[in-house]
Amino acid sequence: MEVRQKVRRDTKVAIMFSPEMKERIDKIAVAFGMPPSTICSFAVASWVQQQENNLAMARMAVMQIARQTGEKLDNLDLDKMLQMAVVEAARQTGDPQGLLPLDPEEAKAA
Repeated sequence: MEVRQKVRRDTKVAIMFSPEMKERIDKIAVAFGMPPSTICSFAVASWVQQQENNLAMARMAVMQIARQTGEKLDNLDLDKMLQMAVVEAARQTGDPQGLLPLDPEEAKAA
């Protein structure tokens, strides 16, 4: 039998919503029987996971292309090749400036 650890949410982040968005979140929270903050936490976690998956898939695609063409890429070259794709994906997902860092460790250091 698998024992699951309880997820602790103990770091706070403040987010401002339009009144309309707050209403929408409240309706979903009522439908799921959860506080709005829990719904928001799930939504953010889902979005972050999706972005991490997108970056991983983009890296795999570039590496596959490199293997097919016989080129060897180091991480620096790979990051350069991915930057335009990441910026475009960021623009499409609400980060029009492409401000999200390519390296998750870079975000931790900031």
